[in-house]
Order: sequence, then structure tokens, then C-alpha cells
Amino acid sequence: MSLIKSLSIRAKLLLLIGPLLAALVVTDVRLLQSMSARITSFSHIEVLVTLTQLNSNLAHEMQKERGMSAGYLGSGGKSFAQAIIKQRQLVDTRRGEWEAYLREHSLVDYPGVQQEIAAAEERLERLTSVRKSVTDQTVELGEVLKFYTGTIAHLLSVPAQAAHYSEDAKATLSLSAYYSFLQGKERAGIERAVLSNAFGADQFNGALYPRFVRLVSEQESHFREFAAFTDDAGAALWERFNATEEVAAVEQYRRIADSKSTTGGFGVKAPDWFAASTARINKLKEIEDTLSSALISNAKTGGVLAQSEFFGMLTIAISVIAASILL
Repeated sequence: MSLIKSLSIRAKLLLLIGPLLAALVVTDVRLLQSMSARITSFSHIEVLVTLTQLNSNLAHEMQKERGMSAGYLGSGGKSFAQAIIKQRQLVDTRRGEWEAYLREHSLVDYPGVQQEIAAAEERLERLTSVRKSVTDQTVELGEVLKFYTGTIAHLLSVPAQAAHYSEDAKATLSLSAYYSFLQGKERAGIERAVLSNAFGADQFNGALYPRFVRLVSEQESHFREFAAFTDDAGAALWERFNATEEVAAVEQYRRIADSKSTTGGFGVKAPDWFAASTARINKLKEIEDTLSSALISNAKTGGVLAQSEFFGMLTIAISVIAASILL
């Protein structure tokens, strides 16, 4: 006590304010670190959603090629013979755009994404040989579906990876909704391929019917998840989509497939089903593009806002600490 009494007024003030100042500095540093991480997370989301757009554009065209390949095999080469040639060219164009982006942008900061992209690239090296086997009709439908579906799965995994880099709760929910939507759309693409084969053959071969039923169920599940996680704008888009004639047309083809699943004799031309299913999927693609654009826009806006908050907090922290030291 006598030691404290012997201290100068300045020393006493320092002794009083020092611990509080130290606590303030530690608290501010931690807060600024958290805010900095949030800025970085928005930057990561913007990069990864941009990559997802390119991935999805390639996947969208590969989904069509998968459906045409299935219909071509199911009809013994009678359906899609000319259309599949043009579709393969379109896939090659999208693949070129995708590969150009990957050459110009490093993914070293995203090891999980880098791994998925590498797996997709490795599978795409087999695309030429798979196409030849389809043209020659020397491959089973199951192998064709497995190749395309496996490749597309790697391409569409990025939004799930992006969620790991998010520090914003709202952005994480939006990414989860977006991922669920992409998975539902992918099941719609597989359904298109399965029924293209069935309608082309005029019957369900092997275990195709149970797979068709499962695909419809999985679509409903993924889209329910999307509806649960999405915001009001996304919910409105989904409500309008379900009221479209494209959805009603697909439901009609589904009823035909269900009612004659054991007997065959559908009386449906595979290209007609393919066109109806594609029209519905194109509507889904429009929603997907709106969702991805909103994600990028929100990431940019969120990053700017977070950066503004960071510098505002930094200014306040420096001012308070400086004022305390001067006093």
C-alpha cells in the first residue's frame, strides 16, 4: 500500500488504466480478426460461385448428352442420331471455356475444390472413348449413366465446398439451398436419360423402373431442402416454376411410365419425352442462373459492407486507444 502511495499521479493513472487498456487491445484485435475473416469469406464465396457457374454450364450440356446417349442406345440408334452430334460439339465448347478458366485461375487456396476439379478432369479424359462406344452401341446403359453422372457429381460439388469457407450465416444458408437445388436438377437430368432409354425401347429394361421411381423421389427431397433453406425471392421463383406447363407436361409422361411400367407399350416417342423434360430442366436452369447471380451479387455487397465495418471499427479502436494513452 505504501508503495502505491509513493507512486506519482502519472504512475497511479497508468496502473489504473493499464489493465483496462490491455483488455481493450486484446478484444479489438480479436474482433478485427473476425471481421477480416468475414471479408475473406465473401471473397471465397464469389470465386467459388463463379467457378460453379462454369461447372454448371458444362454439367448442363453433359446432362443433355447423357440423355441423348441413353435414348440412342434404347432405340438401337434410331433416335437422336443427328442431335447427339451437335450436342457433343456444344459440350466440347463448354468444356473449352471451363478449361480456359482453370488455366487462368489458381485453386491452390481451395484444396477440397481442387481435388474435385482434378477428379472431373481425369474422368473427362475418357469422354472420347465413351462417345465412341455409344455410337458403336458396344456399351451398356448403366456404364454410360455411371460415367456421366460421376463426372457431373464432381462438377456440382463446389457449392458444398464453398459453404466451408463461409463466415456469414445467411450466405451459408443460401449456399446450402443452391447446392440442394443443383442436386435436384441433376436428378431431373438422370430421369430424362432413364425415360429416354425406356421410351426408346418401349419398355423398362432391367432395374430401370425402380431407378426412375427413386429419381422422382430424390428430386422431391432435394427440392424440399431447397425450399426450406432459400430466401423469399427463391421461394417465389420455386412457386412460379411449379405452376408452369412444363412441369405439368413432365408429370403426364411420368403417369404414362407408371401406368405401363410392367407391360411396356408406352406409345411415346423418346425425342418427344426428351423435349418435354428438357423444357422443364431449362426452366430449372433459369432459376439456377438467378440463384448463382444473386449469390455473387450478395457476396460482393457483403464484402464491401464487411470491409467498411472493418475500417470503421479499426478507426474507432485506434482512436480510443490513442486517447487513453494521451490521457
